[in-house]
Amino acid sequence: MERTFVVLSLCVMVLTGLPSAIPLDFGEEMIITTTADGAIDTRAADLDGDGDADVLSASVIDGKLAWYENTDGLGAFGPERPILPSYEGASAVLIVDIDRDEDQDVVAAFYVGDRIAWYENVGGEDAFVLHQILSDSADGAQSLDDGDMNGDGWPDIVAATWENNTLAWYANTDGQGTFGPERVIDAEATGIACVVLADLDGDQDRDIVAGMPSIDRIFWYENLDGLGTYGLRNLISDETDNVLSVVTADLDGDGDLDVLSASSDDDKIAWYENLDGEGSFGAQQVITTAGDYPFRAQAADLDNDEDMDVLSASGMDHTYAWYENLDGEGTFGPQRVISTAGLFPHCIRAADLDRDDDLDILAASWEDDKVAWYRNDLYPAAVDRMEGPPLLKGCALPNPFSSRTTLCIEHCGSDEIALDIHDPTGRWIRSLTSRVERDGVLSAVWNGTDASGTPVAAGLYWCRFRAGGLLRMRPILRLR
Repeated sequence: MERTFVVLSLCVMVLTGLPSAIPLDFGEEMIITTTADGAIDTRAADLDGDGDADVLSASVIDGKLAWYENTDGLGAFGPERPILPSYEGASAVLIVDIDRDEDQDVVAAFYVGDRIAWYENVGGEDAFVLHQILSDSADGAQSLDDGDMNGDGWPDIVAATWENNTLAWYANTDGQGTFGPERVIDAEATGIACVVLADLDGDQDRDIVAGMPSIDRIFWYENLDGLGTYGLRNLISDETDNVLSVVTADLDGDGDLDVLSASSDDDKIAWYENLDGEGSFGAQQVITTAGDYPFRAQAADLDNDEDMDVLSASGMDHTYAWYENLDGEGTFGPQRVISTAGLFPHCIRAADLDRDDDLDILAASWEDDKVAWYRNDLYPAAVDRMEGPPLLKGCALPNPFSSRTTLCIEHCGSDEIALDIHDPTGRWIRSLTSRVERDGVLSAVWNGTDASGTPVAAGLYWCRFRAGGLLRMRPILRLR
């Protein structure tokens, strides 16, 4: 059957003479691969358990899933390692510990093949093997996300399928990755293209945000009982023209999750404030229209100033860019170009790929089959600007650790210090409470669990120490 990708609804272009920007905030392009035919999605996580962030890619033309080992922990990546069997039209990937065995598995959607499947991380030469096909009738599988949707502590999967206009989820029935049948949330989600799980109403369960470009709407669905029973659509915005990306983040620093979107036909990167922490959203606030045909928006703290900045990938002008959150309250600065080296950028993400305490840029571009990364050069300048008592030392003992580690922080000034654990992508895991051990030294214990008390997977984590206006980050390696 002939297909038309929503993400590929664009005119044929002659790509010649493209300018090459000189990045000021990020380093030069460092290529991971140029053989991902139609590179469409990429993720970073510790896939081989050695404490650094590896890279995963999905490419839609060749239907390929592949991963690339971070061979030195500093961003030197090895050759392509295919994940087999792949299928037609790989369109989205997730990295998540599906079976709770403390390593990172892979979930993939295949647009042309109508398939959603997960691959178990078994290590060794094979690394990943197909464990279960969740669906072979996900017609035009376009977008995925993972999270505990029914309150049993196990990661479930939500999927948006473009061709059959369906929003559905799959329950991880035993915590070992045995998924039940499709559970339809909305069978009339016209042209749904993007989906994300998040607690929008502050009741500690996973709601859903969905973008539907065919009708130019962004909706959210409330998890009514915390058990995966979802209500009807709640409109967030009808001011987008062909919305292709939605994400959630606290963009205004008020403790609840706002929504960020990218829409291609009006060139908008915009956000919507969660006004009451209960899912009542304000009017669209446009961050920029400078990018030509933006495919993807992301949020991350790129300059380590404790607020969320915004990233974008736009196709027609071949631009990766970022926008600084100037006041921590959602006032964003002008476009700052990261690179124009990718031909038709499609995906942009933030991850620490070189273990230097800041978030780098990971990117995939469609037309040149490229996955590449850009080193973050912002952090030293950000540290120089900070004011407050100097943080003299922060460490974790033991490090690496298996069951628990004690964080000891020596500093000057107040005995009040904020301690947070984050994963390699910058996602918050939990906050820790510190206590004074002796004059000038504080300590806190982390037992390797997230905020809900669920053990996290083995791999690299970051502890963020903040005292006064000064911030430091230290790596922590959890063993299996």
